[in-house]
Amino acid sequence: MNIDKPKLSLTRPNIWLRGLYMLLFVVIYNIAEILMGAVAVFQFIYKLVTDNTNTQLLNFGQSLSLFIYQIWRFLTFNSETLPFPFASWPKPEDSSVQPPSATQKAGPTFDQPSP
Repeated sequence: MNIDKPKLSLTRPNIWLRGLYMLLFVVIYNIAEILMGAVAVFQFIYKLVTDNTNTQLLNFGQSLSLFIYQIWRFLTFNSETLPFPFASWPKPEDSSVQPPSATQKAGPTFDQPSP
């Protein structure tokens, strides 16, 4: 009976290169997380002052959240595609997030006027 021994990944250069990219994207993620917090704060201040949301901040926030999602997919080995700057920046309309269906209970919203 011939049982193949599993090959160790320690000698494969691709896994080490991926590890370096993973370290790079951990740093990029931390920067993106701070930037996302700033977008949320600025959007909140804009809403307080004008009672409207800023469309450019909405679009950038959605793109940034998609970028963060791509980073997490790469870091967790759910994707082999390197995120931006090795790929194009995600566009807001590329969102795969769908509104809740009729069978799903939607959470509370804050867009209703105060009594």
